[in-house]
Amino acid sequence: MSQIKKNQLLTLIFVSISLLSGCTQLLVVAHGDRVADQNHGKRTFGALIEDHSIERKSLINIKNLAPELKGSHIEITSYNGTVLIAGQTDSKKSKLKAKGIVQKIRHVNRVYNAMEIAGPSSLLVRLNDSWITFKVKLALTSGKNTPSNRTKIVTENSIVYLMGLLNRKEENAIIEKIRGVRGAQKIIKLTEYIRS
Repeated sequence: MSQIKKNQLLTLIFVSISLLSGCTQLLVVAHGDRVADQNHGKRTFGALIEDHSIERKSLINIKNLAPELKGSHIEITSYNGTVLIAGQTDSKKSKLKAKGIVQKIRHVNRVYNAMEIAGPSSLLVRLNDSWITFKVKLALTSGKNTPSNRTKIVTENSIVYLMGLLNRKEENAIIEKIRGVRGAQKIIKLTEYIRS
């Protein structure tokens, strides 16, 4: 192998490892009096991977460490380290156990436990929740000042949970859009605020 090909291969490996680790952040070059800074409204590739990992670890740990939750309906959603636990379980003790397990996972910043003390929701209720989520996402993609690429919408039992990286003006615009969606009974904000 020639020296040039070895250098290209090493460069490719280095760039791939850097991108996959999530440690690399590109900075905007400052010109004049502008400050070079990262875009606080955009999650890094590493944060996306970490959120997926948090969701997976949460479900695995709940399954392995809390057999009493076996008959429960549990949905775990993570956005930038904020975790929503939604669904239904049979007791307050089970609900608290699920939260305790999720809180111990690395990179979890905040846990919002929205589990209801009830039997698992029916397939019809879950289909309706999916339909509401679809309508909300559609409304957000067609609106101004509603950055759907920085939000996560979860619907459980007709309650819409808004997660994301938003400023207050964007959050208010999104909430107005959600209020216009038929079937959404309540909106719960789990947003992380960023500067405009």
